[in-house]
Amino acid sequence: MLKLSPISYVENIKAPLMVIHGAKDPRVPVSEAEQLVNALSSLGVRVEYLRLEDEGHGVVKLENRLKVYRNALKFIYEHLSKRI
Repeated sequence: MLKLSPISYVENIKAPLMVIHGAKDPRVPVSEAEQLVNALSSLGVRVEYLRLEDEGHGVVKLENRLKVYRNALKFIYEHLSKRI
């Protein structure tokens, strides 16, 4: 599991990253997403964290999907427009 975990390779992540996580995820504890976010922040990597309090392992509610898509598009646009 350690070999598959993103936290094992956090020092290799250089690009901005958006982390989206459901607080009720039965498979991946929210603390693991927060650990990744904190590690990236401490390394100076631009990271945005979107925690969905009423979602699990996936985004199923329409309101949350719209929020995720809106935030993801904004995040991508902000970072791609700086490179063009």
